[in-house]
Amino acid sequence: MDKVESTTIPTNHKDLINDVSYDFYGRRMASCSADQRVKVYDFEEEHENWKVSSEWRAGDASLMRIEWAHPEFGQVLAVCSLDRGVRVYQEQKGVSNRKTWVEVAKLMDARSAVMDISFCPIQHGCKLAAISADATLRIYEALEPENLSSWTLMDEIKLLPSPPSRNEQFSFCVSWCPSRWRTQCIAVGCMDTAYLYTQNTSAKWKQIATLPGHTDLVRDIAWAPAMGRLYHLLATASKDGNVRIFKVSIPLQTNQATSFEYESAAETTEEPIKVELIGEYDNHKCQVWRCQFNVTGTILSTSGDDGCVRLWKASYANLFKCISVVSLERKPERAV
Repeated sequence: MDKVESTTIPTNHKDLINDVSYDFYGRRMASCSADQRVKVYDFEEEHENWKVSSEWRAGDASLMRIEWAHPEFGQVLAVCSLDRGVRVYQEQKGVSNRKTWVEVAKLMDARSAVMDISFCPIQHGCKLAAISADATLRIYEALEPENLSSWTLMDEIKLLPSPPSRNEQFSFCVSWCPSRWRTQCIAVGCMDTAYLYTQNTSAKWKQIATLPGHTDLVRDIAWAPAMGRLYHLLATASKDGNVRIFKVSIPLQTNQATSFEYESAAETTEEPIKVELIGEYDNHKCQVWRCQFNVTGTILSTSGDDGCVRLWKASYANLFKCISVVSLERKPERAV
């Protein structure tokens, strides 16, 4: 297997780190924790390390996910938490031109903990999807992106007939399809099932496909950047111990298809979305919590209860092979 270099970043969080997110350029990073704090890190090229540039409290409960918006909207972060809130922060110049992070919006429509959030691709505007434990997917939009203090709740999508009971273990996750030319599509993990939702001609969201094979809770879901492919790759991480990779073919919108002559005829017809399971891997041998593709969609990283991050690389036939395992176990300190 390939050897991967790793480095330790001293975060000084006082509780479990639930999420870490890079910005668009990979030069900034943000983390959120069960200690209710957000920390932003800047990469220092001179010393080749990450340094905390800002930190603040962002709620009254454990913070679950953190996400950067596209840089066209400025330096913007969204955070969701167990207190039912989604908070939007923007970096602004304060006194003496010092930059500070300011809470510009607080979205409290959920009736239960908000478990995951995802910004839409830039070509669809400034939209934010939030999924909560009340089994509801909510779509927000800043209709005037220059004013991020004003968000409109555009849609509420019920994912289950009724929310899971309080004594039932639950899991919800969401990821927005990064495609530029195809219709808007959102992948949703809902308990032990994963679905695809898209907008119809009347701009209403509808369920159009199911990702098969899961036998337990879906913990995470992630699209791969398209990078010129005529189809998408989508990965899921599950409590059943498996990493699954799907091939998803999404037709172009009719008005878009006529504008791109290089697209094949099959891509310009009103075909249904096609979903194919192309890989199922149980290398973790335990619950898998997170999955994420690199910027080219050729390497997938996964992490699980085995305390390891596994890197998977795609071959020409979309067969993924584990190329590296990074152990996250701490080495015992030597006695003085």
